[in-house]
Amino acid sequence: MDFFIECMEKTSSYQELRTGIQEKKFPLMPYGLVDGAYEHLLASLAQDLDQAFLVLCPDVFSARKFYESIKHMGEESVYLLPYREYFYFTSLSSNQSDKGEGLEALKALLEGRCKVLVTSIENLQKKFMAPDR
Repeated sequence: MDFFIECMEKTSSYQELRTGIQEKKFPLMPYGLVDGAYEHLLASLAQDLDQAFLVLCPDVFSARKFYESIKHMGEESVYLLPYREYFYFTSLSSNQSDKGEGLEALKALLEGRCKVLVTSIENLQKKFMAPDR
């Protein structure tokens, strides 16, 4: 992964982004990158800086894809806060592994092990907004 950081450090846009993070100028929204470059950028920043990152993706499929890409780059402290449908009976949930992923992500946040938390906007709305009745 050091090779990726070395390549990224040579670009002025990476330097500006890193400086913005260090000076706490938020929100920072990089744009104009090709597919896969966002994951590369964030994985490099996560290793380069001692900072936690929250990645908000537009939907659950993008969130899982982003999470898996960073995980494959070798970043071990990345966690996914997965989407979970709200069912009247929780035993009807079709994906039981999502519950474990969510609990593991929250535990890592509490323990300070999480450097990158990936989730979707719709997931945050489902978790924190009252369900319609």
